[in-house]
Amino acid sequence: MSYDVTLLSDTEPVLPGGEFALGAPIRFTGLRVSPRVGGTGEFRHIAYAVRATGVEAPKPAPAPSSGAGAGPRSSGASSSSSGKSAAS
Repeated sequence: MSYDVTLLSDTEPVLPGGEFALGAPIRFTGLRVSPRVGGTGEFRHIAYAVRATGVEAPKPAPAPSSGAGAGPRSSGASSSSSGKSAAS
């Protein structure tokens, strides 16, 4: 899927990081999405106008936590926290 992006501004917008590389992530601020009817005749469809008031560098993703409870949980009863045998 691809999108056409048109920038409307009184001054030339400066993208984060100086140069823009194809596929580089950016973050739009003040985003507003408005539905509208697109197409003509019997080929009508819902289209969307997407508008933003600014653009900035994306925030880095948070680091995964390494505390207790992190990671997959066991679904079996193979371990017991009380130390008792399952056969007793």
